[in-house]
Amino acid sequence: MLTIRPNVKLNEALSKIVWDIAPYSGQVPIEVTSGVREPIDQLHLISWYALEKGVKFPEFRPQELHEKVQPVELEHEVYRWQRTWSRLLHLGVIINPPLAAVCLEDSLRGNGTNRKGEVIQGSPHSRGTAFDISGKAGFKAIESVLKESKAAGVGIKDWLIERENNAVHVNILV
Repeated sequence: MLTIRPNVKLNEALSKIVWDIAPYSGQVPIEVTSGVREPIDQLHLISWYALEKGVKFPEFRPQELHEKVQPVELEHEVYRWQRTWSRLLHLGVIINPPLAAVCLEDSLRGNGTNRKGEVIQGSPHSRGTAFDISGKAGFKAIESVLKESKAAGVGIKDWLIERENNAVHVNILV
């Protein structure tokens, strides 16, 4: 039982994969919550999480995608949003930057690696190669649907559970 939120944008490739998954969902209620997002949309999402988590850096401007500044605490220029985004990663919010950027704070992955100093690419949502799903049945049920779909040949590359976002991020094969 797959549904798509009304405001979700899907390109042709994402739409095909979503509808290829649908027959495998059975009675598992799955909702597509996000599809294609422009870099500015990704920045707005970062802004929302920053507000929710109480992350405040004086240079942050939710409309300034490309502008760089040099905060007194740093020895080099960064995007106005870069420290805010890095702090969210540090706090465990899994979110790609709107544009490729270096992670400025400790950010431990599940495998124990630290992404501080690593360049993290812009969101695959901006490239139109990812979508997010959620559902009341929970992560295990969603993963089961994804495993079955992928085993049947649906063009799913991989997925990542984003507990903080209450979603499963799905990357597609392109």
